[in-house]
This record gives sequence, structure tokens and C-alpha cells, in this order.
Amino acid sequence: MFDVKKLIACLPEGVLSDAEHPKILNQLRRFDPGHQARGTTYLSWKLFDDRGRGSKRFPDDPGLQLLLISRTVRRERDRARSLREDHGWIGSGADPIALLDELFDELASGRGGVADYVLDSMVMVAMTADEEYLESAIELVEYVAESLPSAGSAEDSGPKGSLSEHGRSVIRYLTRELNDFQSRRRNVCDEIDALLRGEFDSIASWAEITGGYKNGEYVDHLDFTIFPPGVDFDARWRGDGEGGQRRQPVVDAQRFLIFTELERILSRTPGVVCRRIPKVAADGSARRFGASLSEYQVMTVRGGPIRGEHAVAVSPMALEDAVYVVREDVAGVRWPEVLRHTKKEARNEFNARRLFVPRGDRYEYVSAAERIAALLTCTTRQFCNGQVVYDNYLEEYVVS
Repeated sequence: MFDVKKLIACLPEGVLSDAEHPKILNQLRRFDPGHQARGTTYLSWKLFDDRGRGSKRFPDDPGLQLLLISRTVRRERDRARSLREDHGWIGSGADPIALLDELFDELASGRGGVADYVLDSMVMVAMTADEEYLESAIELVEYVAESLPSAGSAEDSGPKGSLSEHGRSVIRYLTRELNDFQSRRRNVCDEIDALLRGEFDSIASWAEITGGYKNGEYVDHLDFTIFPPGVDFDARWRGDGEGGQRRQPVVDAQRFLIFTELERILSRTPGVVCRRIPKVAADGSARRFGASLSEYQVMTVRGGPIRGEHAVAVSPMALEDAVYVVREDVAGVRWPEVLRHTKKEARNEFNARRLFVPRGDRYEYVSAAERIAALLTCTTRQFCNGQVVYDNYLEEYVVS
């Protein structure tokens, strides 16, 4: 299933020099759960833990495996940097208790997706703690893991609720890896230090190479279905109409005004380039927007404070489709790779954000564009965890 030599073999010729080959080979082995010389490393645990929940299956294709490895590298690198920049974490050998308490307080927000992210951050902090504080740190992380309710259980189920799938994974990892404390923890510290130094960045860049989007070039057209079917409809979005009947989705082509307003807002920032990406029919001919009103349309955004090329997907189907925002720095892969997946996969695997936009007057679309602009200019951590709110003092939307 996981063959390091096949991963390297699928790279285009000339990507690795002879001098780089042994170093990259060693780095890739850190993701291999079957490489027993090191035991299960932090990076291999995160790679398979993220992919292995529910019915998801780790792909056999080495190109897709590289994409997942790349996403893991970028996410964990950004996690470590956020801990350092936002919380003053100094990495290996620190007293972690104050920071773990601070992260524990973040769980009180109760927002979907926050708990798992914060719990993983707590694991990173605990595993790099000074030996003097390790036992206390692990006990706190295990308490949090046991406190997370499982999917479908009551939000206030607390420590007595059913253990979540991710909570079980965390406890298994901490218990198993600490059986060989010195070598396992030393490996974690080495990996995280290497992430912070950028030593895994070359692996992270392979997503573009293997995905067919070389050297960060623009995608000129879309020749695939955006968000293919496969997601249960979110009835909460549609709501109930008169007499308890669900309201039927309606075409609201005016929602594409979101693109116009977003481009106007972002044009205030020097260097930002917004592009609408046209569809291409099966015969290769370009299709104008609106040729199929039920389809999502895409605008990409490059430049500005956030590195990479990001995407905003808008559908005209009110009461059915939300607006989706994809950030390359968060997803770890280019936006076409995200939009080829179902909506649920885009949210759960690539941390795409969705915004519900009611059918209404122009103000609704201006407001949506302002909220999207806030998501495109906030930090990686804010994008993953924050809520978009209106700041009365600044008189604009912010992510906090």
C-alpha cells in the first residue's frame, strides 16, 4: 500500500538530484507506518489518522498518496508556526501546562471542526514537552480526548459521553508511542523542528507537480464537475416553509453579483488578481457563464497577504447550495483538487469554508462578498477555527 520507492518513482524526471535522493527517501519513510525502525512517527500518525476516519480509505495510487502527504506537511507546519506566533510556544523542552490550559479554553467555543484541530495542537505541545512536565501534559490531553462527544451525541455529554473516533485515535497514539518514550518523543521533536525549519517544504510542493498544476501556473478552464454528487442535502439550510413543508430550491442568478462585489473589494489591495474561470465543454469549446445555471462557477484569487491561489465557488441555486471558500495554504493542495471532491469531502478533508447566503436584495450579496474577503485575508488558524463577525469599531467583517 505504502511504497516509498514508488512515491519517488512517480515524480517527473529531474525533480530530485542524486544528492537529494537519500534525504528525501528518509523523510518519506517518516510517513510509513510500516517502517518499524522509528515506530509510528507523529507525521505518519497524522497522515493516516486524518484519512482513516469513517469509511475513507487510504489510496493505493502513489500520486494521490503524495498529495495527502503534502497536505499533512503543510497543515502540521502551519500548526507549529501558529502555536509559536499566536501562543509563544518555544517548541521542544518547554513547560507546556499554561499553553495546554489556554488551548483547553478554546474548546469552549463549541464550533464544529474546532475541537479536533485544538486537540491535535495539544498533542503536538504535549509530545514536545520537557520530560518533567510530560506526565501532567499527557493526562490533560487524554482528559480532553475523553471529553469530546462522539458524532451524533449531545454537545454537553462531557467526560461521560461516548468517546469520539478522533479521541480514541489520540489516546491510542499517546499510549502506544510513549511505551518507548525516549526514542518516540525524540522523533516527534526532530520532526516538528524540521517542519519549522522548512525541511519538509520540498515534499509539500510535490502536490502541484503530481497534480498536474506545475510551477503554480493558472488553471485556464474547468473541464470537470465541481462538487460531484455524493453529499446528503443539509435540510437545515433549506428550512421549513408554510405548513411545515420544506421550501424548494430556486434559481437566483443574481448571486453571481458576489463575484463582482468581491473583485471590487479586493481591488483595494495592490497585487491581488481575481479571475473568473470559464467552463469547457466536452468538445473543447468554451462555455460562457450561465450556460448551465445549476452549476457552480469559480473565481480565483492570487496575491495579497496570503500566499497561493485560492478559489470561491458560487452556485445560483438558493435554498440549496452554499458559497464555498478554498484556501490553498489551508487545503495543502491546489483548488481544482478540492473542487473535484464532494462538498462533504471539501469541508472535512480540505477545510473548505461554506457560507449560507439567503435569497434577497443586493445587500445580501455585498455582505457575502465582504465576509468572503475577510476569510481570504485572515490567518490560516483564523480560517480554520474562527467565526466571521461584524466589527462595529472597524465597520467591517473580521474573522475572530
